[in-house]
Parts: sequence; C-alpha cells; structure tokens
Amino acid sequence: MPDPFRVPSGRVALVVTRSHAVGGPLCRALAAEGARLAVAGPSLLEVSAICAGLGRQETPGAVTALPYLMAPGACGPRRLVAAVMDDLQRIDALALDALDVLDAQAAVPAAALVAAAARAMVRGGRAGRIVVTGPPRLDAQVRLWADASRAHGITVNLLVPAPGAAEDLAEDLAAGTALLLSPLARGITGQAIEVHGSGVPRRP
Repeated sequence: MPDPFRVPSGRVALVVTRSHAVGGPLCRALAAEGARLAVAGPSLLEVSAICAGLGRQETPGAVTALPYLMAPGACGPRRLVAAVMDDLQRIDALALDALDVLDAQAAVPAAALVAAAARAMVRGGRAGRIVVTGPPRLDAQVRLWADASRAHGITVNLLVPAPGAAEDLAEDLAAGTALLLSPLARGITGQAIEVHGSGVPRRP
C-alpha cells in the first residue's frame, strides 16, 4: 500500500534555496521520495554541491538533480522556469526559500518566481504545490497567491521559522515542506504555519 505522505515518483520539484544548509535537507527528503529536482540559488557552487551530494546516496546515479544559477543579472524567474521546463519537461512543485534572498525588496522578487512557476503548472495541467519559507510579513501576499491559484488546483502555503527556533530547524522546515507537497495537503492552501524545530518546547 503506498505511503500517502510520499511525493509521487516522477514529479519535478523546483527548489530555490540560499544555501546547502537550508536546501540540502529538503532536497534529500524529496529525492528519497522519487522526485526529480531542479535546484537553484545565488551560488552555483552551493546548489551544485547539493546535487552532487544527492548522487552519492545509497543508489548512486539514480537521482535526477540539476543545478541552476539564479542571481540578479544571471537568470531571472522566467528564464529559470523556462530552463527547467526545457530540461525536465514539467514543474509540479516549487519550494522557495524567501527568508533573505528573494523577498519583496530583492532584485529577483518572490512574486515573479511564484507567478512564473504557477503559469508553467497551469500550462501543463498540473495540480501543483508551492511552499514559501519566509517571514510573517509574506502572509498576506501568500493568501493572494493562493486565492489566484485555487481554481487551477495549485496550493500556496507559507512556512514561518519561529523566533529563537532550535538549531535543527532546517530539518523541520524540510519535513514541513515535504508534507505540504504531499497528496494529503491538497486541501491546505493560503496558510501561514509557524515552525519551531523539534528542540523547542511546545506551548500547552
């Protein structure tokens, strides 16, 4: 019986991350579930290291993970999405780290990337998933994205790292993102979910 938390094998996830420490755990989780990955970020060295690390897992060569540079003047959202579509023919999910790289003030804003990925999902007839990790101030924007995408079967949610969260937060953010990309999350959209990390005591 298939595990309902698994990302269906063959799906393509575009992961936009600022570092190996943040993006590595998520990419490992998605690759373990059979997803093909496009990993983009402002440092080609970082995203190439993530992809190379996935290739050294238990079944070397079985993981499809392609690195892309995404930086002002190098590759914008539309070019990035077009490149992924050319290379992997589809985009089913976008996981976007908007903590300090692609926020509203950046040269490559999160809004443009979310819009470009959503258009690709709609053109491909995909019931897509978009998960943004970022500050609470993105809450209203994420709700707008979710409302605009709902009719196309695309969910958009926000994960907010809690202030003073535990050192293992990257692993918990990865787990939360993987959950929101799973089939069970098809009814969850427009939500801002605070992630504390497993080392932080929960409020009663």
